Amino acid sequence: MNSVVCIAQVPDTEARIKIAGENRRIDEAGLKFIVSPYDEFALEEAIRIKDAKGGDVMVIAFGPDRVQLALRECLARGANKAMHVKGEVADADSLGIAKVLAAAIKSVPHDVVFFGKQGVGTDNSLVGPMVAELLGYPQVNVVTHLEPAAAS
Repeated sequence: MNSVVCIAQVPDTEARIKIAGENRRIDEAGLKFIVSPYDEFALEEAIRIKDAKGGDVMVIAFGPDRVQLALRECLARGANKAMHVKGEVADADSLGIAKVLAAAIKSVPHDVVFFGKQGVGTDNSLVGPMVAELLGYPQVNVVTHLEPAAAS
């Protein structure tokens, strides 16, 4: 079973956040970024299924160059492939990000797409459902365990 896991890189949840001069963005100077914890859960589930059923796990992330560090971390955890779609997250809204991710997902073979329940930071829970809608896929949200049935 081939899985795609979309991840977001977010400020460390223990970091002290400062607002940048224009009062519209956070000041990223010296800020540590991590894979969103909910996306880590999605990645863990995809890897668990890969280990049990075979297939590949591809992680996809949209963002600036620093996102490559998060993608390498996901590869170290057991993902087989990674795709970086370069862009500035601060300049995009949820629908814009969903459109970019949907286009990237269409370009790779997959059986299932995973998202964390929400991105830590924005906490809006919109991108995953929007991607499902754009791709015409059914969706289930906030899954805590998944056991795929054997192929028939």
